[in-house]
Amino acid sequence: MIGIFKAADSPMPTVPGYDVAGVVEKVGSQVTNLKVGDEVYGDINEKALDHPKEFGSLAEYTTVEEKLLALKPKNLSFAEAASLPLAIETAYQGLQFSDFSAGKSIHVLGGAGGVGTLLIQLAKYVFGASKVAAWVLRLHQGQL
Repeated sequence: MIGIFKAADSPMPTVPGYDVAGVVEKVGSQVTNLKVGDEVYGDINEKALDHPKEFGSLAEYTTVEEKLLALKPKNLSFAEAASLPLAIETAYQGLQFSDFSAGKSIHVLGGAGGVGTLLIQLAKYVFGASKVAAWVLRLHQGQL
């Protein structure tokens, strides 16, 4: 409204945000696997580059297709669950597109960030990396 959010990937007016975690408040007639009261999480913008949504996740309520949500694991808070979808998708796709496989070694640049920390875990525990090395840049205030 005040013009700060100018680089939107959706036509204005827009509500930004992809990752979401919350409680199902209402379901449509074609919803089969979720019910009111379910705790869910997901990335609600399946085709963000081709067909960005006008209503994202940075709102009190939003709408989303059932296929883009999963039941939130009970051992995760809503904040933890909401931090995962886009970052873990990015990490997973990076490993897939690079043809990473069991027994290979990997060096992760930016291993302390959201995508980096998830990439390390996926490489080791899902893809079977033999060795994982991470590089972390620590900046002090005033440094670039």
